[in-house]
Amino acid sequence: MSDGVEAAVRRVERRQAAEAARARGEQAPSEEDLRDEFHAETRASRQRTYTRAPRRKLTWKDRLKLSGALTVVLVPVLFMGCLIGLGWYDKAHPVTVQCTLTSAEAITITSSSRTVHTSSAAVVIETKPCGRMLIKRGIGFDNNKAVAAKLKPGATYAIEVGSGTYNMREFLGALKMRPEVFTYHRVG
Repeated sequence: MSDGVEAAVRRVERRQAAEAARARGEQAPSEEDLRDEFHAETRASRQRTYTRAPRRKLTWKDRLKLSGALTVVLVPVLFMGCLIGLGWYDKAHPVTVQCTLTSAEAITITSSSRTVHTSSAAVVIETKPCGRMLIKRGIGFDNNKAVAAKLKPGATYAIEVGSGTYNMREFLGALKMRPEVFTYHRVG
C-alpha cells in the first residue's frame, strides 16, 4: 500500500475512534485536530529520503559496447570538427611557398544536396614540389579560363596558402581536398 493510502486509512480510523469516544461521552480530538494531524503525516511521508540502489559493476562486454558506441559517435564528430577548424587555422597561419608551375586548368566545382545545387569556378594548378592546389579567390565563370591561360608552366611562383592544409596536403588529397591559394605572384 502506498504512503498516501495508508495515511488516508489512518485518518478514517481516527475519525471513527473520535466519533465512538464522543458517543460514549469521552473527550475526543476535534475535526480540526484530526485534519492538522493528517497534514503533518502526509508532509512527513513526502520528506522521506530514499536510498539509491547499489551500482552494478560494468562487465567487460558492457565496457566494450560502450567504447564501441562512443567511437562510432565521437570519431566522425571530431573528424568534422578538425576539418572545420582547419579552415580557421589556415586563415590565421598563412605560409608562402615557392613552387614551379607544371599546369593550370580552369574547372567548375559542383556541390549538391537534396534541394540545393551550387557550382563555382576555380583554377587547379599542378606544381613541383608543392603538388596540386586550388585558386578560388577572385575567380568567377567569366575569368577562370583567362586566369588559367595567364599562368605560365615552367615559371616559379610564390604562393600563399594555409599552413594546415599545405602540411596535410597528401592526406587531404585522398579526401579530394586541395590547399586553397590565398595569393600568388610570379617570382623572377
